[in-house]
Order: sequence, then structure tokens, then C-alpha cells
Amino acid sequence: MSGDDDERSDREERARAAALAGLVDDLVAGAAPPAALPADERALLETATMIHAAARPVPVGAERAARLLAEAESAAAGVAPTAVPPARRRRPWLRAAPWALAALAAAAAALLALRPPARAPAPLPAELRSRPADRLVGEIEQRSAGAATVRSDVIYADRVAGWRQLLLRKGARP
Repeated sequence: MSGDDDERSDREERARAAALAGLVDDLVAGAAPPAALPADERALLETATMIHAAARPVPVGAERAARLLAEAESAAAGVAPTAVPPARRRRPWLRAAPWALAALAAAAAALLALRPPARAPAPLPAELRSRPADRLVGEIEQRSAGAATVRSDVIYADRVAGWRQLLLRKGARP
């Protein structure tokens, strides 16, 4: 880089800094920031705003200052502060809730333990318990190895027929 480039960039940088300083001065004076600003300038202006807000003192009212001073003095003297925090409203059902829940759980356990055992369903015939596909498809030859969809359709149709037979048998419930 030549000296002219440095000089020109220094002038541009000074001009940008002066423009930002003017924006910050206006903001500190109470003026609103301009609506349209480049993103980097907006970020710099927001940072300057945060620094300004953190650096200025926060006014404390006389009443609050006196209360803070009294609390600090009583804490230093080892005495409880004179102001008592507001009492919490007690809810009586909160004390009984764990006991009620435990009683409910015990009642549920007693009902489960004392109920009569469930009757075992009547045993199904062998043809309804197991439907092997070997007798439907048979041995798969090498030349028909690619016809899996046909075999799947046959097996599926057999399973549906077995389901219908099981569902529609005498005394069956769906």
C-alpha cells in the first residue's frame, strides 16, 4: 500500500468516526436514532447506547435509600430487619395432597390384588393358532424366485381367510 492509500483510508475512517460521534451525541441528548442505518453502524450505535446506560448512575428515591440503609445497618449489627416480609397464604389441601395420593394408590393396589383372576380363553384349534405358509407356497424353484409378490398375495389371502374364520366363528367377539 502506498502512503496516499493510507492517508485516504485515515480520512474516511475519521469521517465515519465523526458521523458516529454525532449520532451518539444526538442519542445521549435524547434524540431517536435514524430509521435507516447500515448494520455495522447500527451495531456500533447500540453498543454505545449500552455503554452509556451502564455508566450513568441510577437515581434511588429517598424512601428506598433509607430502607436499604436500615437493612444494611441491622445486618451489620446482627439484628433482624424491622420490615417483615408478607406472610404466605397457606393452602390446607397442599398438606393433605401426598396422603390422599398415597391412599388412592393403596386402594388401587388392593383392587388389583383382590379381583378374581381372569378366565383363560378357550383354546383355539390348531388351524387357527398357526397357519404355516409352506403348504401354500411349497418349494420355491430357481426359475420362479422372482415371483415373490404372487407368493405374498397367496399368504396374505390365507391370513385374511383365517382372520375371517376366527372372527365369524360361533360366539366370537370382535
